[in-house]
Amino acid sequence: SFSLGNVIKNGIPVAIVDTPLTGGDIAVSVAFDNYDAGVLAAKAIIKALEARYGEPKGTVVNCYGAMSSFAWRLRKEGMDATFAEYPNINYVALPCEGEISKTQDAVLNQFAAGVEIDALHTPSDNPGMGLVSALKMQDKWTKRDDPNHVIVVTIDGEPIANKFIEEGYYDYSIAQDGYSYSAIAIEMLEKY
Repeated sequence: SFSLGNVIKNGIPVAIVDTPLTGGDIAVSVAFDNYDAGVLAAKAIIKALEARYGEPKGTVVNCYGAMSSFAWRLRKEGMDATFAEYPNINYVALPCEGEISKTQDAVLNQFAAGVEIDALHTPSDNPGMGLVSALKMQDKWTKRDDPNHVIVVTIDGEPIANKFIEEGYYDYSIAQDGYSYSAIAIEMLEKY
């Protein structure tokens, strides 16, 4: 029978992919920098705001995921730290637990309160579908060349986000290329 303990005990090198595992004799670990993903997403939004206004200003709504998720917590922390450096950006962080319906409701509540949203963000593409439905319900699902376009930036680079980018609706999705993890891990194991 297979057990990680037996594999390590028998001298078989082990590679861990995108899991913050500690302890044991792990030869290779390949992981995504979730904090930096939050920073990159914030910088992408700032770049789009600068293109629109000539300076970094406007209102950004971050529909962040569950803080019990290690990855989503780091993504939020990276985004929070980056926007803290931009006092002319009204940064609104809303707890949406990574759920489509909560994300949709949070955005609709912002519109109902009269908030002029310039940019929206979710920490993954799945809850990003809540952004899409809210924008459609408010007749704000417009392409990047439309002057009323709401900037949309997500993280993960899943096929749906790539489709929306190609069609002109999304601005950016920070790619977490899960397929490349295995190739990198195998290459590193061979060198090990």
